[in-house]
Amino acid sequence: MTSSPPLPTSATPPPKPFQFSLQQLLLAMLGCAVLFAITTQLGLAWLYLSILAASPLILLYGAIRRNSWFLVGLAGLVIGVWLCLPTLGPHVSSARRLQCGNHLKDIAAALDAYHTAKGTFPPAYLADSNGRPIHSWRVLILPYLGRNDLYARYNFNEPWNGPNNRKLLAEMPHEFGCPSEPGPMSGRTETSYLAVVGPGTVWPCEKAVSMSQILDGTSSTLLVVEVHDSGIAWLEPRDLHISQMPMAINPPRGQSINSRHGSKDDHGRGNGTVAVFCDGHTQFLPNTLSPKTLRAALTIAGGETVNWDDD
Repeated sequence: MTSSPPLPTSATPPPKPFQFSLQQLLLAMLGCAVLFAITTQLGLAWLYLSILAASPLILLYGAIRRNSWFLVGLAGLVIGVWLCLPTLGPHVSSARRLQCGNHLKDIAAALDAYHTAKGTFPPAYLADSNGRPIHSWRVLILPYLGRNDLYARYNFNEPWNGPNNRKLLAEMPHEFGCPSEPGPMSGRTETSYLAVVGPGTVWPCEKAVSMSQILDGTSSTLLVVEVHDSGIAWLEPRDLHISQMPMAINPPRGQSINSRHGSKDDHGRGNGTVAVFCDGHTQFLPNTLSPKTLRAALTIAGGETVNWDDD
């Protein structure tokens, strides 16, 4: 007895690659209309983010169905990432600048706590019997940054780069590093934040200054500044000297107050820098800041009026 041939089925053959049904085309048109509406109302940034958000879902759908939607999703993901990079760049830069300001505020808070405990800000450095700087103010404020553990392991009987102390270089507290510096934060040894030392400043080298001595006003006097690529280890008792630095923000040459924040020139310099004042507030100092205003902000009793509106 022979078996009868199978009855023909009504199943339709699978679609060929890039062959879409009317329903799929209508959905695509609807998606384009939604994206157009987003662009019109919210701007291109939201369009790019929408493409980036939808692409993984299309990728997953295409992978499950094993059809051409996988390629559509993959292409959308690549295009979305490519479009979002320049859009998100300024937001990343702004976030890093905000984080930099927070680090400076933490340092200022630690310095204020030191002042409360000791009656003065710390000296810029402690010196040996020959007057050679051997310990930095950054070490002295470690307990007030919540780093008693690190402070307890520092040996004040040897210089900052002695056999024991240099082992601590790679454990720099994150508060001393700007997030805009290249490379990962962990393992850094160079500080991004320096004092401006010298006669007439908050940091007259070995001497310690109290709040009452800041006659020009704590809200007008700089406490700590940012220096990109400082070349100074965080334990090192070395900072900027007021008589040796260019009196400018992001100067073309010479070690001075500078940063990577904002739009950058061909040398990687930003259009300004973040600094913290003696009252604890931070401020963005633009490259256009005049030497006169900058010098007035760095001295504690010069009698100058710091007028930011003139710059």
